[in-house]
Amino acid sequence: LLEAIADAPGVNCVLAGDGPMRSELERRAAELGIAERVAFLGAVDSRSVASLYAGADLLVLPSVSEASPLVVVEAMASGVPVLATRVAGVPTFVDDFRTGFLVRPGDRGELGVALRFLMRDTALRERMSERARQTAHERHPWSAVARRYEQLYRSVLPAPVEPLAPTDPVHDLALAA
Repeated sequence: LLEAIADAPGVNCVLAGDGPMRSELERRAAELGIAERVAFLGAVDSRSVASLYAGADLLVLPSVSEASPLVVVEAMASGVPVLATRVAGVPTFVDDFRTGFLVRPGDRGELGVALRFLMRDTALRERMSERARQTAHERHPWSAVARRYEQLYRSVLPAPVEPLAPTDPVHDLALAA
């Protein structure tokens, strides 16, 4: 992603979250001469996530391996188009050329071209934004997402656990856009 940003003059990037690679990524941004265009926020309070999405033109998720990342559904539900790699469960969420773009994992050139293309075409991002929001609410409502995760967790638990009642807060999750 940082290399794609370096190839996209005028494009800024906000990275939320912390991890063992943060200092290496900050160093790499400085080496690429883009440190002033990349903000490393660190850990973000869950109450601040909606405002990050509200200010985003695009979610970029250039993973080389992934399961079914909730960040994609969160972004789409907030009306943020997604530029992601075509790995694991990501294509089940992102409709290529409709709610975002899917690129080959590890292909910096393809990621960079898609990033520059999307950032130059405001009208396309706006159409994708509306389609992303609609798709997320129709195909991936939070109650269904919570049920899928609950089923996944149950499948790996050694002992049976009582299912969550439909009135539990986890079933009523909503992301303010």
